[in-house]
Amino acid sequence: MGSGGTRISSGVGAFSASSSLGGGRRRTSTTRSRAVAPSAAQLERARRQAERAQQETERDAAIAQLEELRRQTTSVHLQSFPPFRPPVVPGPQQLSPAWALAEAQAHHLAGLGLFARAERAAAKRRAEEDAPAYLAAEEARLQAVHGELTAEAGQWW
Repeated sequence: MGSGGTRISSGVGAFSASSSLGGGRRRTSTTRSRAVAPSAAQLERARRQAERAQQETERDAAIAQLEELRRQTTSVHLQSFPPFRPPVVPGPQQLSPAWALAEAQAHHLAGLGLFARAERAAAKRRAEEDAPAYLAAEEARLQAVHGELTAEAGQWW
């Protein structure tokens, strides 16, 4: 066989093999590729792809905005509200006889000096006499105001 070939024989039949054991050089191709600028068609394709991607992004944003708007408009009144009831006007404040006495004394003692003891004593007696009538008059006035407010609330309702 050629150079570096081996021949083996056996008694039964002939067997032969050959191989190169070293002496040959291995060739490798080293081609250098040059940077090639993209063609006008490639640039146009890339531009169209970028435009399509931008349009898809804008479309997806518009779809998301419309879905959110739809969700807001269909779920506005899902909460339950208490039933309507007419307004309730709270009752007038409860007045006490002590309050009425203090108010009457303040009224009768107004303008009297501290050293006018006789006048002050007479004013306090008049305040004690007038306090129950003042209490009754003030309670009647508060009830009348409450009645007016209740009527006005009923009219409004």
